[in-house]
Amino acid sequence: MSQRRPIVQVVANLKQIEGGAGTAAQTAIQTILGWLRNKQRLNLPAAAEHGEPFEIDAAEGQPVSVVRSDTFWSLQFDRFDGDVPGRIWRTEASVGHSNTAALVGVRLAVIDANPTADSVASVPRVIGDLIRSPGLYDYGVALTDSPSALTPEDNLSQLISLLENKQRTRPVVVFSSWGGVNAQKDAREAAQRLAGLAHIYVITDKQSRLLTELLGKEFSVWKGAIRTYNPGFNPLIDEITQHPPATREWLNARFGSLDRFYNVLVSSFATRTVRDASLEEMLPPFRAVKQAILQKQIASLSSASKTERERLLEQNNILLEQQIQEKTEEFNLADAEVKQAEVERDQYRAQLSALRGKIESLENRIGKAALQIAYPNSLDSLDEWTLKHLAGRLILLNRAVRAARKSPFNEPMLVYKCLERLARDYVDARRSGAAVDGLFNDLGVHLERTGDPARLSQWKEEYFVPHRTKSEFLAWHLKRGSDKNETNTLRIYFFYDEDDEQVIVGHLPGHLTNEKT
Repeated sequence: MSQRRPIVQVVANLKQIEGGAGTAAQTAIQTILGWLRNKQRLNLPAAAEHGEPFEIDAAEGQPVSVVRSDTFWSLQFDRFDGDVPGRIWRTEASVGHSNTAALVGVRLAVIDANPTADSVASVPRVIGDLIRSPGLYDYGVALTDSPSALTPEDNLSQLISLLENKQRTRPVVVFSSWGGVNAQKDAREAAQRLAGLAHIYVITDKQSRLLTELLGKEFSVWKGAIRTYNPGFNPLIDEITQHPPATREWLNARFGSLDRFYNVLVSSFATRTVRDASLEEMLPPFRAVKQAILQKQIASLSSASKTERERLLEQNNILLEQQIQEKTEEFNLADAEVKQAEVERDQYRAQLSALRGKIESLENRIGKAALQIAYPNSLDSLDEWTLKHLAGRLILLNRAVRAARKSPFNEPMLVYKCLERLARDYVDARRSGAAVDGLFNDLGVHLERTGDPARLSQWKEEYFVPHRTKSEFLAWHLKRGSDKNETNTLRIYFFYDEDDEQVIVGHLPGHLTNEKT
């Protein structure tokens, strides 16, 4: 039995053109029909030119079906794969408009006789055609199939505004320039592959330095690296891994070529779109439009038109059954992906546990004296020090790093000692089930519960941190002093990750907001 797998869907507003939303919608329809004629080599009937419904069945070539009702027009086109027997690529395109706005949606799915067969995600070329005529917009920003280059006079306000746009639903991929790297050429190829899925920017070396000043080193991009800024970007609370950078050295070692890296981006970005249920709500797919038209026709028939009514009801039932089957297949596919991800997660955790056992055995053999760690004189390199010495036992969130760099706390060595004690003695105690009371007494520091999560939720952005798609409360803190003098009062807020058996530090070395502060 064949299985349908959604690959990608793109829904966007049509550019406002002279003549209004209706004209923009008609222009989009003509662009889609032109794609069928010129790119798919189809001979379309005369009715197509007037935007009327039509059908081309499989006996005449590649099957096409177009339906229309008032301000909605929808197409379904099946293309047989020339290389994989039994595989069909299904493209749907829908256009709708009101008096003031027009929308277009394009969806691509693959129907396979072999449900386990691999397929490579791609963006239908008609998206690029629609970008050029009549033009696509979303959240006030144009979608393009070419990179956006900022002028030398631009102070990055355009880019920063897009990154921080709360309505943004697409990733922004920024290519940085550097000697020996043709960032413009690389970005141009990426923009064509990711048309409709992402915004592509190229910045100069000078603009990279300015971006570092504006966002900090942790969220900048430089020396030819490529960075993906995902939707919801907030440099004040986000972690570096939420907006991953890719250096040229890493790309060469990991992928060997940018083309393979682009394949990963297309697959990742496309997968997000098919999991976004809001896109179907914005613009219904072909079957939903066709069903709505049938139901309208059924309602308009008189009781005397019994035979025609029965025919339409039978078509409506067939569409309902097809929709149920498609949704069931999508659910089963998503369920299989979740189960596979869980298996891989458990495998990685088992490997991590085995590696930890080997590390602990080695540490016990060489003795504690050989594990002496040097402490820096300032908190400027806190993140690098933590990653070097405490990896696998303690994670220092980026928000904690930023707070440490701005802090006037005058005993940085105490912070390093506390983090080491957390990573070693505290984590060992939690892993073995031993008591943690008194672990920090010799440092003059006390371990206490942070407080009531319900009461502290009024400062949610401070006390709760995103972790593995969940929001985790910083349930514990290390405490020294109780006055408001930030130079000598210490707080380290954290929680213990039971799954990975490590400490997650969310803030240090000062107070978080509460009723007293």
